[in-house]
Amino acid sequence: MKRRRYRQWLAAVAVLGLLVGGWLLTRDMDEADGPVYESSPQPLELTAWLPEWQWETALADADQLGGRLAQLYAFGIYFDSEDQLLISDSFTMAWEALATTYESRRDDLKLTFVNDRILADGTSVQKESALVDRLVATSESRQRHIAEIVELVDRLDAGGAEIDYERIAPETWEPLLLFIGDLHTALQEKGKSLRVVLEPRAPLDDHRLPEGPQYVMMAYNLHGSHNGPGPKADEAMIRRLASVIKGVAGEPVLALATGGFQWKPDGAVTALNEQEAHALAEAHGQEPQRDVASAALSFTYTSADGTYTVWYADGETFLRWIEWTRAEGIDRIALWRMGGLRPDTLHQLQHH
Repeated sequence: MKRRRYRQWLAAVAVLGLLVGGWLLTRDMDEADGPVYESSPQPLELTAWLPEWQWETALADADQLGGRLAQLYAFGIYFDSEDQLLISDSFTMAWEALATTYESRRDDLKLTFVNDRILADGTSVQKESALVDRLVATSESRQRHIAEIVELVDRLDAGGAEIDYERIAPETWEPLLLFIGDLHTALQEKGKSLRVVLEPRAPLDDHRLPEGPQYVMMAYNLHGSHNGPGPKADEAMIRRLASVIKGVAGEPVLALATGGFQWKPDGAVTALNEQEAHALAEAHGQEPQRDVASAALSFTYTSADGTYTVWYADGETFLRWIEWTRAEGIDRIALWRMGGLRPDTLHQLQHH
């Protein structure tokens, strides 16, 4: 009898321990800094960029996805040799086609501003950090640049703006964040939105991002022209950057890249879209192999001058990338970029 009462007492203590432990865990989660993400994701939201240099095929891909894309970003508005906004003829044609095709969704069409400078001789300086320094250096320069952006968004009747300024110098971050906060306020007053692209190396631990804009983390180019053959992203990279961006204010987005790269025997690297990579494999009788760590495809082929290596993403790759992203609590994904996707990939994205 005593042993039975003793066992009953132990069982009661165990139950009490579970209840108290659960209460402590819930309390700790409630008191933790930042949002707590549930394991079950919300409905997936897709947005995509349409590059001005490939706008026709990009628009064709976007049309195939139809209403699956929540927003479309016309990429890119650059700068001239005098630091003035520069709109190319191809961008003008792209925007006119977008506006015609999506006339009923004008609020979903956005303009992407890029810190590339096109010089008088036609050459370009890509991702120029000194340009951003000049644009945001003082209160006067920031307000001047904000006025230029807001005027163009108004004139083109766009739904908002996106800032894709990269290779930011450490000393430029503070004035840049002031610029972002003021630009958001100015656009909000016009009923327009602001989205800001962040590189993986952005010093988010050292700076507080202004609340209001939406922020996008680039999760690609793990391999490219800067190193040897490999996928644009793998599971470890995607999960790490998704975990980073979900800590920012607002509704964070992770950007994933289509296509891939080809590494030539001399070390030169060229970008390929999915259709081009697939065509190369067929032309050389190669069966691409799927990498476990990245879900990307790769193959090699030999020509007279040596061995070529190709890595690229297909629809199955994207389904896995999306799965890894959502597992980390991010349900908004931006696709860099439309253009050159195969029908199978478009079908998978449309019905995912």
